[in-house]
Amino acid sequence: MKITTFLALSTLVTSSLAATLRFVVPPTQGLPDPSALPPTAHITLTTTGHSYTAPIRVNNDFVVRNVTNGQSYLVETYATGWNFAPLRVDVSADGNVVEAWVTFRGNEWDNKGERIPKSLNGEIFLQQFAPAGSYYIKREGFNPMKLLSNPMILIAGVSLVALVLIPKIMDNMDPELKAEFEKEQKKTMAAFGGGAPDLAGLLSGAKAGGPSAVAPAAAGVKERKGKGGRR
Repeated sequence: MKITTFLALSTLVTSSLAATLRFVVPPTQGLPDPSALPPTAHITLTTTGHSYTAPIRVNNDFVVRNVTNGQSYLVETYATGWNFAPLRVDVSADGNVVEAWVTFRGNEWDNKGERIPKSLNGEIFLQQFAPAGSYYIKREGFNPMKLLSNPMILIAGVSLVALVLIPKIMDNMDPELKAEFEKEQKKTMAAFGGGAPDLAGLLSGAKAGGPSAVAPAAAGVKERKGKGGRR
C-alpha cells in the first residue's frame, strides 16, 4: 500500500515537472504531401546534459514526451533528401508556455530569430526547406550556340572575314577611287607618324603575285647591315 502510494506520488511529481511537445510538418510548396518523408525521419531535442529523440509517426508528426520544464532546447530534424531549419524551443518552468524560434548552428543563444507560430492545439510547425540538393546549379552540356556567341569568337570571326574580304574589295575597286583611297590612307598614316605598311595593298599584292611591301623592307634591312658592318 505504501509502496503503491509512493509510486503514484512520484509519477505525479515527475509529470508535473515534464512536458510533452508535438512537432508537425505542414504541407508546403516544396513538400505538398508530408507523407513523402522517409520512415527513418526523426527529430532530436538537445540541451545541457539532456537529449531526446522522437521518430516520425503515421500522421507525419513527432511527439517528445517527458521533456524537462524550464529548459531551452535545440530542435533538429533529420529526413533523408529534405532540409529543415533548426529551431530553438523554450519550455517554461510550469510547462504551460512553449515558445519556438528559427535558429542555426553557431548562432548566439541569446540572439533569438523569427518566432514560429503554433497551432490552436499547441503544435509547433517545423520549417521545411527545399529538397536536399535542389540549390545546386545543374552543369550545362556542350552548346554550340553559346560557343559562337562568345565575344572572343565573334571578334576572331569578324577579323577573319575582314582579312578575306578587304583584298577582294580592293581588287574590284575602281582605279580612280582606289588611288584616292590610298592617297587618303597615306595622309592618315602620316598624321599618326607613318611607317605602317598598307595592309590592304600588302594582301592584294601578295595574292596577285606582285611585289609587296615586305621586299623593300627586307632590302632596307640588308642595306643597313652592309653599311654598319660587324660589331
